[in-house]
Formats: sequence, structure tokens, C-alpha cells
Amino acid sequence: SHEQRMAALNAAKRTLSDARLRQAYDKTLPEEEAETLENAKVQAFSGDKLEEQYDFDFMGPDRPFRIAKGRAARAAKACGSRDRVRLAMDQLRGKEKMSLADKDGQIRPAGPMTPFTGLGSCADPDCVAHRLAWPQVRSRFRDFIVGRIRDAQNNVGGLSPWWNPSGFRYSSIGSGQLLFDLDLIERIRYAGVRIAQICLVDTVYAGSPPPVNIRRALREFTDWQRAASQLCRQEPAEVLVFSEVWDYYESCCESESSAFPDSERYRQPCDLLVHCDAAWPGADEELEQLAQVSLSRGGLFAQLSQQAVTDVDVAGTAGTSEVNERGHSLAPLMARAWIQMDAQGTSEASPQPSRPSQPLLVELEDEMLDRCREAIEDTKVSEPKCDLQMARILAEAREKAQQEARKRGKAADVVATKSRKAFEAPARPEEPIEISFRQSQPPFSYFNDRQSSRSRVPGKGNDIQKGKVFDSFKFLTARDDELPGPTVKAAPLKTGLTAWKVVYANPVAMRATPKATGRLVGQLHPGDVAYCNEKSRSGDWLKVEEVEGQDLRDDAWVLVDGSDFGMGIL
Repeated sequence: SHEQRMAALNAAKRTLSDARLRQAYDKTLPEEEAETLENAKVQAFSGDKLEEQYDFDFMGPDRPFRIAKGRAARAAKACGSRDRVRLAMDQLRGKEKMSLADKDGQIRPAGPMTPFTGLGSCADPDCVAHRLAWPQVRSRFRDFIVGRIRDAQNNVGGLSPWWNPSGFRYSSIGSGQLLFDLDLIERIRYAGVRIAQICLVDTVYAGSPPPVNIRRALREFTDWQRAASQLCRQEPAEVLVFSEVWDYYESCCESESSAFPDSERYRQPCDLLVHCDAAWPGADEELEQLAQVSLSRGGLFAQLSQQAVTDVDVAGTAGTSEVNERGHSLAPLMARAWIQMDAQGTSEASPQPSRPSQPLLVELEDEMLDRCREAIEDTKVSEPKCDLQMARILAEAREKAQQEARKRGKAADVVATKSRKAFEAPARPEEPIEISFRQSQPPFSYFNDRQSSRSRVPGKGNDIQKGKVFDSFKFLTARDDELPGPTVKAAPLKTGLTAWKVVYANPVAMRATPKATGRLVGQLHPGDVAYCNEKSRSGDWLKVEEVEGQDLRDDAWVLVDGSDFGMGIL
């Protein structure tokens, strides 16, 4: 009956859910069947935990790259419900309005249940691509990229897909805190293109671990990629994070790499290379070379960034980059795009996209790209859509708060801004080796003296008596260039004092009042010499005025004869 079947299912669930009952049940199975179940369990565990890495290993090394696929459950929890996940997707796709605000020096999504609060874009008041002041600049650059991919997907205007049908490979240089990349990737996915791989390259991702805000941005970005893939019923994209352009070139662009031979499966050409709002000396030359070796045949290289300043100008003197006090470039913003072709001038994509044998970048002219350039020119004459004066005040306040941190990291900043070619291996400074007591081996006599002189102090646990044992610690504190001088016994500072030496085997307590219940103010070790005033004697108690190596701030009394307590002469 139905009730019997449900009772059997409930009993099976209780057995399989409890580890002890499951083990007892497995012992009742035949050997062949039990071995088959065990192998299936091991394979399932390996597939879920070993082959697919959900989270970034931020504590591990950042080179050559970190990889993860994210957790959709975290994105759903941040939204609160499945309907809010749909709302967040509609905001990224332009169907709903997304509210933005300036927070912590970044333009971030604002809202109580948005899963993107850790993502951001540049909020510098001097940035022409400021998303609150000039929203049309980034939006038109994004629409140009998405429009070209949509036309290729729908075979419009003589365009055809240049990417592999198995998935689209996306690479971003200078991605920062990933808000623009998230917006762009989601609109590409909305055009009907599956995202297979995402490569993010930025120096802010360096470190083990990187800063807290960077870790949060990477997690939220990757979690959303998995959640969006599940909503679209697609395989999730793998996200690769690089802290050096050189590592990206070695891992994903070289046909064979001696530095990273284990990354063979990642050496596939990318279909879109984006460079948005990130400038450094020599960036144009480096990115042009990188696009030639990384893009597939027919691939797109889109750039919205300040004009890079070379290290040496035409006259042969060293050039300096125009930046403001916050380090943001003041060079003119430029919007450009190129298509990867071969030397024969064809850009037709093969069934299996590959890099051309003789790559050639051809600059692209497009109506949407011209509209983006017009939006950049409009920023010179039109009024911003937000209060940039207030934004500048907030930026100066943040800069003042971080002034001390910048002073401490001044040397590191100089090294980081030094010009280096993209295909030149980075030379990172070696980490200093810290020498501590745990890394230093004491002399063998130290262990013998320590063992022979260890004794028990009542109420204080085990303690090391003062004497030869503490002489063994000289190898930790003595300086090699100082010769030990003759030991001179210091005379008491006050006159009329008598020297008393501790002869008891254990430390002797000094108390604030001449009685055994007085407050403890210090102690004298065996062999210590105390200078006492016998005129202030109270029975068997002497008042201590001075002790070598100790600063007595309170009245100190010491017991001379402890026979009443079973200790004898002290």
C-alpha cells in the first residue's frame, strides 16, 4: 500500500542519513556490491570537491593565477529570494534601473538586498568615465561591444560568430573591482552567448591574501557568474584571476610554457580583450602585443582608457605621466577597437577558433564607437550629473586618512610604478627571513643547565632558578662586538644599610607589611643581595631599601627566619 511504501522510504532515509546505520547496512551487502557503491561514492566526491573548485584560495600563492567557479547559494542568500535574483539580473541587463552611490572611493550598487555591494568602478572626480557624473561614456562603450557580439550571433551586417560554439572566452586588463565587467558580461550572456572562461588581470589581486575589499569583489563576481549560469541553464564559467600580465601571457597565450607547464588546458585564445580605465606608462605598446598573441582569429580588442605616456619622449628625455594627487591619470580618454586578422587580410573564423599564424590588428570604425567618442567630448562642455565638488572633498578626506599608510608604502609604490614590458618576467623582491628564538638553536649546555636547575615553587608552578641557567640566555641578547667587562659589585645608594644575601633554595617573597598575609610586592631569588635597614626591623622581618636590578616603589619587607613556617633561615 501507499503507507507501507512511505514507511519503507522513511526507514531507508534514516538509515542512509546516519553514518553509523549506513556503515552497518553496508556490512550486510555482498562484497562485490559494497565495493561498487564505495567506488561510486569516491568518484562522486572527487568530481564535486577536487575537480571543481568553488572558492578562491586566497591564502595560497597568487601566481600564476587563482581559479574558482563560485557558489550560487551565496548570491541567492544576498538577494533574499529567487525573485530578487531575477531583479538583479534584469538590472544588469538594462530592464530595471540600478541605483548607484559613491562608497569608499568606488561607485557601488546601492540597495538593501543587492548581491553586488562589494563591486565597484572608479569614483575619482577627475575621471571622465565617472559613472555618476558622465554615465553615457561607459554605457556607450559597453553598448558598442555588446552590439557587435549580438550582430555576430544573429549573422547581421555580414558578421558571424568568431568564437567557439562551446563558449565565449572573455579577458579584462585592469579590471579592478569588476562592476563594469559584470555589467558587460551579463549583457553578452543576454545576447544568447554562453560564457565559458573569464580572465581577470590586475595588480590589486596580488598578495596572500589580497585586501579585504578585493576578496569580497572577487567572491561576489564569481558567485553571480554561477548563479546566472544556473538561471540560464548553462555550464558555469571558470574565473581565472591574475596579478601580473606576464602570468596571463605565460598561462593563456604561450603555446608552450616552461614556467607553468600544468596550465595546458587554459592555453586557448580569447574572443574579447577589454581594457577599461586603467593606464600606466607603455600600456598601449604592451596591450597591442598582448592582443596579437592572445586573441583568436576575428577576435575583438576594445579599449576605453587614458592615452598612455611613454617613459622617453621624442626629445629623448624621460617623460612623466600626468596624474593627480590620488594617482589617477589626467591624460585624455580615448575609445578605440581593433579586430584580429591574419597577414592575408581575412578574418573568417574557422570551426575551431585559433590564433592566426601571422596576427595583424586592424583598427575598427563603428557608429556606436563614434557615439562613445562624442560622449567623451561632451564631458568638456556639459555639466556633470552629480556634485563633483562634494566628491572631490570626500576624496581628499580619504586621501588624508590614508596618508600615513602611503608613507609606509612609499618604497613599494615606487617599485610598482617602474616601467616593465608585458613580456618581461616580473622581479619581485625576496621576502625577508625573520630570525627568531624558535629558528635559533641554543647551545647544548643550555639544555643540561635547564634540566638540572629546574625546581618547584609552591603555588607558582615550575620555574627556573636564577643562576647558571640564565647565563645560557646570553647568546640571545649579547652583542658580538662587545667584550664582557669585569664584574663590579654596585655599592648601595643610601648609607647605613646592611647587605643581606638570600641563602634559601627557592625565591623569597617581599611583602608590603611585616606579616605573612601582607600584599606581595616582589621576590628575591637565591643569591640576590638586598640592602636592609636594621633600625626598621620588626621581629623576624627586615625592611628592604635597595635590591640590585630591581626598582622598589613600595615598602618591601622580607622574612629572615622562616622556622615558624618550616623553611628555616632564608
